[in-house]
Amino acid sequence: MVKFNALALTAALVGLSQAVGQSKVTNNCDSSVYLWVVGSNQDGPYEVKPGKQWKKTYFHDAKTGGVAIKVARQSDGLPAGDPHTIFSYTLDPDRVWYDLSNVFGDPFEGENLLLRGAPPCPSIEWPEGVPTGGRSQTLRTVDCGPDKDTNLYLCGLK
Repeated sequence: MVKFNALALTAALVGLSQAVGQSKVTNNCDSSVYLWVVGSNQDGPYEVKPGKQWKKTYFHDAKTGGVAIKVARQSDGLPAGDPHTIFSYTLDPDRVWYDLSNVFGDPFEGENLLLRGAPPCPSIEWPEGVPTGGRSQTLRTVDCGPDKDTNLYLCGLK
């Protein structure tokens, strides 16, 4: 009986340690946005309409080490080289590391961007859609448990 309980406890702990959260993008803007999931492969575009949310369970990309969720205002924004915001993450066994950056311009300039980790995880906020600490803010990376969700809110919280 004791062996069974120890075995059951071990199995439960192994299952718990493998729980994985989700990356989410919530569109609170007045128009649709488009996103691509980029690692060793590219997936998308996905249209996220106003008031809607996109989500995907974290995954580890063994080839690139990380995943970039690239968000643009236009459906051809990524292939056209338009400005886009990148919510990147790297999933390790014990942590998920995440950050926020803009490339080719600031597609959400003038709008609040909030990359929020589930409590007690840290958040990154750009009140005007651009890095608050200048371009050095782009390099700020934070982390949390791999079972915690992260959510990029576009155009503020509503």
